Amino acid sequence: IMEISIITSLAVLIGLIAGTFAGLIPGIGVFACLLMLYPLLDFFSGLDIILMYSTIFAVSQFVGSIPSTVFGIPGEASSLPAVREGHRLYKRGLGQFAISSCAMGSAVGSIIACLLTLSLVPFLAYVFNFYNTTFQVGLLSVVLLIIALNSQNKLLITLPIMMLGYYMAAVGYNVVTFNTFSTFGIQSLEQGLPLYGVMFALFVVPELLKANKRMNKSDTSYNIKSKPITEHFVNVITHKWSVIRGTVIGYFAGMIPGVSIVASSNVSYAIEKKIRGERYNQNGDIACLISAETANNAGAFSVLIPLLVLGIPITGSEALLYEYVAVKKYLLLGYELFLNSFILETVAILIVFVNIIAVFIAWPLSKQILWLYKVPTQFLYAFIGALGIFAVWFTGSQFGQETYYLLSTALMLPLGYAFYKLDIDTLPLVFVFLIQNNLEAGLYRFYQLYT
Repeated sequence: IMEISIITSLAVLIGLIAGTFAGLIPGIGVFACLLMLYPLLDFFSGLDIILMYSTIFAVSQFVGSIPSTVFGIPGEASSLPAVREGHRLYKRGLGQFAISSCAMGSAVGSIIACLLTLSLVPFLAYVFNFYNTTFQVGLLSVVLLIIALNSQNKLLITLPIMMLGYYMAAVGYNVVTFNTFSTFGIQSLEQGLPLYGVMFALFVVPELLKANKRMNKSDTSYNIKSKPITEHFVNVITHKWSVIRGTVIGYFAGMIPGVSIVASSNVSYAIEKKIRGERYNQNGDIACLISAETANNAGAFSVLIPLLVLGIPITGSEALLYEYVAVKKYLLLGYELFLNSFILETVAILIVFVNIIAVFIAWPLSKQILWLYKVPTQFLYAFIGALGIFAVWFTGSQFGQETYYLLSTALMLPLGYAFYKLDIDTLPLVFVFLIQNNLEAGLYRFYQLYT
């Protein structure tokens, strides 16, 4: 197992705090959270950042069921079952009961998922026998296809914005062709459009605006009835098969490129609802909720396996992480790192530890969360936006390009606002933007091999 230093422990602690924040505030998510943490990342090694990211991802999925249950607001597509079932239970005064039951079920599911992965580590070595340029290009192409087909947009909208993402990523000096592209004689553009400026203007800002709109329409005028602690444990034991089904479905669905934990929670929810049949409670079914949230958290670990074993990001936040540790920390995620370190085993053990802590975070927050939203949402999201702008400025300052980073970001903001007004999902755009270099280099190698 990797050595755990004081710095590594600090990275995990930051991940716990940031993941809780990302889960509690609808619209933040792992992607925006990682972006806003950028000024701190320089102090950590690439491996520490991976552990921080893993912690953020696990905790945010865990805590994210709280605002979904209390406010009925889907922070992410994976939260839809919590919105449907959890919010109905909350209206009946059973919000804390629902959240604590999901927390315990999710912890059990995550632990089982991690133990399953540890048992599979010796067999993952055989994956490399199939991993070559053709396989890599093919897998990236499948990932892009699945993202396009599963976008919230219509396909006729998704394809053009993916092409826009590719075009924006290609601006500047091309290390494959050794030529500049679409710089229009502007020297600053030779380095390309700033990664964090694009992420902030075209993804974070539209998501914050959507979340603020949803929050203003939410209703929290319900009481939360307390239940004896023994009832919480008995409830999870009673629904043990829902936990097991959610774990198995969520674990394997989490590795599906492009949909990952969205598939985990929603597929498990649909199957559990079918199994419940006539027993299904239209006013909030705790079994369906537990199964979906358990699947969500099992998938929150398995979604990391393609990235850590093959170096293939299958979500937008993973693509951002991959780009950062490769460029800034010179750490290339993939099979060689997997073979020569205990990174997968370390992450698995870490997530077990994190999920146990998350139970004790989520349970009391089910009552205290209402105090957080006493702050007017416009001020809350304005503060988050200010943090994002600071991250963009800080990124530019590392290269002496503060003006260029801020100006280019400002020029892209109207486009981000237009995407918000048109209700366009920009994840396909930013995903293509992030993997464009890898995709183009792979296609070039593929061309050289077969021509």
